[in-house]
Amino acid sequence: MEAEVGWYRLSLPEGGPRRFLYSLGDYYQEAWLDGTYLGRHEGYFFPWLLELPPGRELLLRVSAPKEPLGVWPRFKRQIKGVFGQHDCRPGGSSERGQERGTGGLWGGVEVWMREEVALLGLTHRLLPRPGGWRLWVRLWVDAPRSFREEVALRILPENFSGEALERRLVLEGEGGRGWREVVWDLPGMPLWEVWERGFPHLFRLEAELLGASLRAPLGFRTVELDGEGWLLLNGRRLFLRGTNIIPTQWLAGYSEALAQKDVALLKEANLNAVRVHAHVTHPAFYRACDQEGILVWQDFPLQWGYAPDEAFAQEALRQARAMVEVLGAHPSLYLWCAQNEPTHNRHTLGPLLSAALRAEDPTRPVKEASDFREHPYPGWYWGHLRDFLALPGAPLPSEFGAQALPRAELLRRVLGEAAWPPNWEVYAYHNFQPHETFRVAGVEVGGSLEEFVENSQAYQARLLEFAIHAYRRGKGRVVGYFQFMFVEPWEGITWAVVDVERV
Repeated sequence: MEAEVGWYRLSLPEGGPRRFLYSLGDYYQEAWLDGTYLGRHEGYFFPWLLELPPGRELLLRVSAPKEPLGVWPRFKRQIKGVFGQHDCRPGGSSERGQERGTGGLWGGVEVWMREEVALLGLTHRLLPRPGGWRLWVRLWVDAPRSFREEVALRILPENFSGEALERRLVLEGEGGRGWREVVWDLPGMPLWEVWERGFPHLFRLEAELLGASLRAPLGFRTVELDGEGWLLLNGRRLFLRGTNIIPTQWLAGYSEALAQKDVALLKEANLNAVRVHAHVTHPAFYRACDQEGILVWQDFPLQWGYAPDEAFAQEALRQARAMVEVLGAHPSLYLWCAQNEPTHNRHTLGPLLSAALRAEDPTRPVKEASDFREHPYPGWYWGHLRDFLALPGAPLPSEFGAQALPRAELLRRVLGEAAWPPNWEVYAYHNFQPHETFRVAGVEVGGSLEEFVENSQAYQARLLEFAIHAYRRGKGRVVGYFQFMFVEPWEGITWAVVDVERV
């Protein structure tokens, strides 16, 4: 959506006795029913669950306004990570970096029909116990008064053949909206593993209450860090071979098929881990990682600088907790990280948000921040690619790499006459960095666009090969790496090794 405001009109179905709006929009949502104002929601990656009174015509206003210069970029208030400011956005980190905004409905709108006691959410925490597992099931329930109702829980194999487990029990609680919790002790179960070391046995947890049912992914595995920083997956050390990913700038255009394609490409690249870089991405991507056995490092959507006041800190806390509830059931997700490359907020937001993430999810490691010192760029921003021999960013470098142009045919189609001879202003809008390309990396333009592309891609390949071999030879001092980055999130000229069309 190019506009900063989108209006949507929906004719609501009858039913009930209760109806709830479920909508995913970026970034602020407001609703009116038959002219009566219903309320407002802030946050792009978690749903608005709003009870609807009687009425037929719903108006939904979704806005993602540009933040005024002075607030943007150092003191941003919208918690959008790379969708709000980043050097891989249209316009990059220049004053044009808020162009081609990401706002609007991206995950659709549903109207949920529910009985008086309404089931609105399902997630879980999983803890090992001697001889098996303790499943801590969490149900988000809205009830107008005290209640006592039967709930059915089921665990079913999702990507393999096996037996289903079922349990029925009585759920009771006071009126209001909140989490109701059930503890279910289970025997030993087939483990979820990374693809190279076993099979990612994936289950789905289902809950049914008064005819309404929800499901959540479930995989039996443990993740922890040992005293030397190694990831222990199911009690065994794993050297992380990872990359960073921003699959798209516009979530509405992402699909299950594209998510499956991206995860297949990750496996073809011999990677076992991926960092969802400074944003929460489309749900289809997490589902594909669950299915295929790829570990996910999940960043909270904070990129560089934000407002320093208490009101912003409170909103960030609220959204950090929401991130855990939305994504916490995915077995592929092994780490929460509170900020990417924080500036003046490093020692205020970092400790606060990481404490909240640990409290919400005691089953996973948490990082306060992915700091600049973990993001070495010899051969691009400074120095020479040989400097990777010193293992910069150890023990876990979470960004490194170099830019490369996508193929000439795509550049001509996207940039038109600006592709060759290069119009450097247009190239810069598409994220190209000339100083680093020519002065640091020493890439030659050559005599044609094809030659320029070949020189650029050859340099990127040489740098990545050298860096990755250095890090893998340094195992022990290095416990893994995350290259930056995997795919272009738009028609850009960035650090990606796969272009926007997945070539």
